[in-house]
Amino acid sequence: MDKPILSAPFFVFENNSLDIFQTIDEIEQKIEPIDVLNHEYDIYDSEGNVLKFHVIQTKTRFLGLFKITTDTVQFSHGLTYSKDELFQRMQQTYIAWGGSETDDLTFDELKNKLFDLLSIQ
Repeated sequence: MDKPILSAPFFVFENNSLDIFQTIDEIEQKIEPIDVLNHEYDIYDSEGNVLKFHVIQTKTRFLGLFKITTDTVQFSHGLTYSKDELFQRMQQTYIAWGGSETDDLTFDELKNKLFDLLSIQ
C-alpha cells in the first residue's frame, strides 16, 4: 500500500502523554505493538490527518528448532480529518501538563509551547 502524503511533525497521543516524531519510521520503531492492539494511541500529522498503524506478526525458526514470533508495528493508512481535532487534543494535553488557558493561541503557538514543554521534561 502506498503511503499517502503526510506532513511532519507527527503527534502521538497516549492519554495525556505526547511524543512528537519527524518520520513514520520513528513512530513504527517507538510505539509498542501491544498498545497498538489495545488502541491506546491517537496519531496525527501536522495537518490533522489521523494515522493508523497495525501489528504484523513474523514467525521464524531459531536454530531450526524453536519458533519465535516477533510483533512489529507498521503504518497502515492515513485518514483525513480536520485540524480542529488535533488542536483540541493539543489543548487538552497542554492544560493537563499544567499549561494555562489556550483559547487565544494559534495552532503554531500551541505547537511551540508543547515543544518547549517536551524539551524540559
